[in-house]
Amino acid sequence: MRNRPQTNGYPLRHDLTPTMVPINELKPLGRETRQHPKSQIDKLAASLAEFGFVLPIVVDAVRQVVAGWALVLAAQLLGLVRVPVVTIVDLSEAQLRMLKLTLNRLAEDADWDVRALRLELTELLTIDPQVDLQLTGFSTGELDVAVSDSDDLELPPPEAGPAVTQPGDLWILGEHGAICADA
Repeated sequence: MRNRPQTNGYPLRHDLTPTMVPINELKPLGRETRQHPKSQIDKLAASLAEFGFVLPIVVDAVRQVVAGWALVLAAQLLGLVRVPVVTIVDLSEAQLRMLKLTLNRLAEDADWDVRALRLELTELLTIDPQVDLQLTGFSTGELDVAVSDSDDLELPPPEAGPAVTQPGDLWILGEHGAICADA
């Protein structure tokens, strides 16, 4: 481990103070391994318009984006010319690329506590009944399910017993049909 200041045994970066830089100087670090659909960029742009930048973009010494490329795209969509960045200067290119992958991948390992989410969303509505919960990034359908009064937020386990449907069975559902097949 390099010689870095320590706090409770953990390395501490020397300077995490954000600075404002021209957005047109930022470029991706390595390959763009994450795909950012327009819907995600639109949600991020709405969040930036409502809350502003609350987390800086992480860049290396030559302003390659380690973390926050989707924020760059959202800021460009809003026509921003300068954005806040934190510059990491004491990691190698390989370490920066690994950090980029790590930050993106580890965020996927978290799960939502659906009951706590329901409480948080309903409390937000109590605090401000006019709040636009879609700014949270959840779709209308997800919000409807999350704030429903149902305690059955997960599907019940299947009942024990013989299977009702066998491969090849066709169920007629009004004008639609569903077939049990091997996918």
